[in-house]
Amino acid sequence: MIISNLLSNAIKYSFEDSTIYLNSFIENDRLVLDIIDQGIGISPDNLEKLFQKYHKLNEEEAGQGIGLFMVYKLVNHFKGDITVESELGKGTSVRLMFPI
Repeated sequence: MIISNLLSNAIKYSFEDSTIYLNSFIENDRLVLDIIDQGIGISPDNLEKLFQKYHKLNEEEAGQGIGLFMVYKLVNHFKGDITVESELGKGTSVRLMFPI
């Protein structure tokens, strides 16, 4: 559910014909997953609100605004960490880290 939601968002908010990357590796006894897109990006104001329940970044897109909230809850449930870096017009990078 975590990867599905993050990949779905990367596809939904990417420019046509751009590339989306999913990288995985082990580092310091942790599983690391990077999802990187070259899409519209997220403003600094919205980045702060990213994991709030019912907060939608794009009101024009369908959805309830609970996907990233659930991602955040699931990552925490599995004792993982999630970080997001984004720049408007250039894309977003999401890193997930889970203990092995």
